[in-house]
Amino acid sequence: MGEHAALPRGPTAGTAVWRAARVFAAILAACLAGSARTAESVAPETAEDARILVENAIAVARIRLAKEGDFHPFAFFMAADGRVQRMSPKQDAALPSPDEVLVLLQQAFRERALAGECRAVAVVADVVIALPGGGQSDALQVGIEHRDGYCANFFHPYERDPDGTLRFLEPISSGRKGIVFPDCHL
Repeated sequence: MGEHAALPRGPTAGTAVWRAARVFAAILAACLAGSARTAESVAPETAEDARILVENAIAVARIRLAKEGDFHPFAFFMAADGRVQRMSPKQDAALPSPDEVLVLLQQAFRERALAGECRAVAVVADVVIALPGGGQSDALQVGIEHRDGYCANFFHPYERDPDGTLRFLEPISSGRKGIVFPDCHL
């Protein structure tokens, strides 16, 4: 797994990808407000950490989908000092299955969390989900976990038009059981 410098924390050049990531971050804020944990119980720093990780994760995932068609799981983490870094499989390496990559990422983050080296993680995967109205869809999944106990899954369903253009549907959120931070709760 290689570590990469994070994307900037704010919008860059007004690209469509960053605009979409900001929209998704606004939905994150709404989900935080409407989650089982009230908005008052999620510390401002925790909400901001989650927003930053979701913005970075969605921006990179959308770029990789557009360029490569799919991708193996990757992740962003926020170090204890607030630095954001990306962790992903090396592009030229023979890769295990996506499920095995997820296990490796989660194991690496559990070790970092135990050592006090990270305060939040966002694990990103290309998945298939059941839609609330019925049917299935490909989706970007961003699983957020924070050492303060906040956990959530964010799904960004998408369709690929016949010409290859990606069309993203309304994002969906759900609770998540802590994998990296065992005290994390829904």
